[in-house]
Amino acid sequence: GKWMWGQVQEQLGAQGNSPEFDDVLILLQQSALVEVLSSEKERFRVFRIHPAVAAAGRAAAPAALLTAVDSEMAQFLHSFYAHTLKLEPRQQGAMVRMMGQRAVPYLLRANRLGDASDVLMALLLRDQSPEAAQEILPPLRRVAVGAAGTGYELQQRAYAARAESFIRPAAAEAELRDLLHQAEDSNRPGLALGIAGDLVRVTRDTGRLDEALAFADKAAALARASQAGPWSELGAE
Repeated sequence: GKWMWGQVQEQLGAQGNSPEFDDVLILLQQSALVEVLSSEKERFRVFRIHPAVAAAGRAAAPAALLTAVDSEMAQFLHSFYAHTLKLEPRQQGAMVRMMGQRAVPYLLRANRLGDASDVLMALLLRDQSPEAAQEILPPLRRVAVGAAGTGYELQQRAYAARAESFIRPAAAEAELRDLLHQAEDSNRPGLALGIAGDLVRVTRDTGRLDEALAFADKAAALARASQAGPWSELGAE
């Protein structure tokens, strides 16, 4: 808390001109705007703010303050998320998901779309339930919109379609088929390979095995064309 407050002040050039963190925290607690949970054993504090209170605060805050907070929180939470990835073999998967979910809104507001996309796809890799996919689909679509007109647009649209395939397979399949044609037409076999793999799964899971086999053959050919390596070729086959 104190460290982040100092970082925000530094961005705003307000060191020495703003109230101390603890003074502000006392006022917020007295006004019942924030709840502070302390843990002597873990030596940390958790600050709980009702979403409506947070939304009201953001609506009233100056643009420069919002930019500074989003930038610093994006950096802090993304770094924390990267650290939890190293701990995942120690049964810390829940922490990875929690930190990823917390980092994404700040990454999006800070316009760090590539980092947001990487986190979202890592979350989808860990949980492909319809509920999890529904949660990450809107931010993935936001990334795709932000990537429009760039070399990343097709990839980001493919990511969003992949997430949707776990919720609405038929709608996602139509998008994936279109994206596959676009990837092949633009000579991007690596991207086309990933899309073909998604179509193998969608057609297989909906009982159309002949179509699934046809897409599997296409994926194998794309793996060879993209020089993805023997393991990718074997996986496609």
